[in-house]
Amino acid sequence: MKTVWLLCGLLLLLPCDTHAHGTLGGTADFIHGALHPLATPFHLLLLIGLGLMGGREKIPQLISAMKAFVPGTFVGLAGVFFFSVPPVPSALLAAASLGAGLFLAINKSPNPWGIGLVYGSSGFLMGIDSEVDAASALPLLKFLLGTWISLSVIVFNAAFYASLVRERAWAKVGVRIAGSWIMAIGVLMLAFSIRETRASSPASPGAGAAPQQTAEAQMKNQN
Repeated sequence: MKTVWLLCGLLLLLPCDTHAHGTLGGTADFIHGALHPLATPFHLLLLIGLGLMGGREKIPQLISAMKAFVPGTFVGLAGVFFFSVPPVPSALLAAASLGAGLFLAINKSPNPWGIGLVYGSSGFLMGIDSEVDAASALPLLKFLLGTWISLSVIVFNAAFYASLVRERAWAKVGVRIAGSWIMAIGVLMLAFSIRETRASSPASPGAGAAPQQTAEAQMKNQN
């Protein structure tokens, strides 16, 4: 047995070629789509919140929630593919994360219809916010397919493994602490999103006219 482990270790030391992308042709777009939720802070925070929320539910309730999440995500991604719907404001994703964190922090769960609504709307928001520039329809389709599978797998796995320890006292305390952090980060993200939206909004046409009129009036008074 020791000889086998020694041979495995020696094999790891052999030189080999490295690849920055998938070795199978055409998989790069799919992989990028699968990694997109993990590389987007607003999506990642909401995914953690949804996973912990689902982890407090029993498996039948979790499956019911996923039945709302998966179609909701699909509808959002379909809107991006077929209609080029613009991304949703970041404030909506931050508000959704804030709501999930609030439920976790106060140790409350919505009723079955409520949790289905939370999962479905959150999936729709993340799906419609997954727009990416693509040269043609096929790369975009691969990207969105990877995103759809990734979102569904991440949420279900996070909720499933969290549900395995939901009855433990330390897990209940940890989930509430995590919910408080999610809520706090959601508040910060919401504030920054609103501030960014206001800063990027164009000034009203009459905003610059008032100072100019005041200056002209002062010039007339001096003359």
